Amino acid sequence: MDRLSGKLLFGLSFGMMLLQFLCYGFFRSPLPTVIAMLLLKATASTMFMMVSLKIVRNIVDGSSTSTALSVVNAVNALSGILFLNVGGAVADALSMQAYYLVLAAAALVGLLLCLLLKIGNTQRVFSA
Repeated sequence: MDRLSGKLLFGLSFGMMLLQFLCYGFFRSPLPTVIAMLLLKATASTMFMMVSLKIVRNIVDGSSTSTALSVVNAVNALSGILFLNVGGAVADALSMQAYYLVLAAAALVGLLLCLLLKIGNTQRVFSA
């Protein structure tokens, strides 16, 4: 994880989320959905948390890392609440597949924003 840039790792994480949401949105059969969930969900979620830690460690001073991670987690929780409300409205109006396509669009926006990310790879976070 330390050898790869945060930009690349964030891009991979958003790419896995995008693929996962596209599978949920387009496939009606449970088999591809379960395979996508097993292969991508845990990996993408864990990678997203680890990359967030890596980027926070590269941006802020070492003494402020826990505070910065708390802010990141608070923003993640608030965005989760927002997407649950939006998702409920979309699922009520259209369908769950449409909701997953909205999530895929959000992941695509995150992937595109990731291209603009400029963070140095100065701190070694995961190795000694």
